[in-house]
Amino acid sequence: MTRGWRNESERVDIGGQSVYNHKQKMKIVCPRCGRPTGVMVMPGQTVLRCFPLWCKYCKCESIVSFDGESQRSWSPEPTA
Repeated sequence: MTRGWRNESERVDIGGQSVYNHKQKMKIVCPRCGRPTGVMVMPGQTVLRCFPLWCKYCKCESIVSFDGESQRSWSPEPTA
């Protein structure tokens, strides 16, 4: 069952209540192919460390970190 939106750009449902502020959320991108994944974060509030990120486009898993402002790939420290 799909939800009927009165205004798609504002994301306001038929009852007039705001569903969520989609401008505050952003998607984590795959470090290999650069496409957005399904993981949503809120900049300034969400912190991910050593997060296993699965990309449905390139079918690979990458370990990423998100410190609330920027995303970077995580690679383990080489052991001597």
